[in-house]
Amino acid sequence: KIKNAGLDLLGVGVINMKKEEDVRSAFDYAKGAGVPTLVCNPEPALLDNVEKCAIEYKIRIAIHNHGPNDKTYPSPLDALKVVKNRHELMGICMDVGHTARIGENPVEVLQKCSQRLYDFHMKDVTEATADGKPCIVGKGVIDVRALLKALVNMKFPYHVALEYETDWTAPMPGMKASFEYTRKVLA
Repeated sequence: KIKNAGLDLLGVGVINMKKEEDVRSAFDYAKGAGVPTLVCNPEPALLDNVEKCAIEYKIRIAIHNHGPNDKTYPSPLDALKVVKNRHELMGICMDVGHTARIGENPVEVLQKCSQRLYDFHMKDVTEATADGKPCIVGKGVIDVRALLKALVNMKFPYHVALEYETDWTAPMPGMKASFEYTRKVLA
């Protein structure tokens, strides 16, 4: 149905991997969906199995950071530490909002992770602290212009996803405003 609608799925996730059986199940799901990238949050003890499946299924994985409340991967740099010496299919999904919320400079982190960055979650937040809340892109504290410029300069070939988490009951106005701002900056 997706292909018939003229759409291409670029990834699935964020999929938590807490137990061994979660790993193969996630890869079966990604294969069935026909996606090149599986955005995930695997327990560190499962990384050998995740790497084995990534190679077997020929699907990139991108470990997603979740900011100040994530004890395993609060920063993309934490994900980079666990993938940098593994197979090239092992990579990172940078969530820029959570990166800002832990007090890191998103552009600097993006550049440090660029060789293993396989997915990017764009959002904006009200504060660069743990108390920062999601908001319309361009209305918060993230330097969206600098981020987009860095992605363009590095010729980022993968998926950039808008994560708009402000109004779950009526998200379209905020999503449209976020896309409008992003397109304006890119132009």
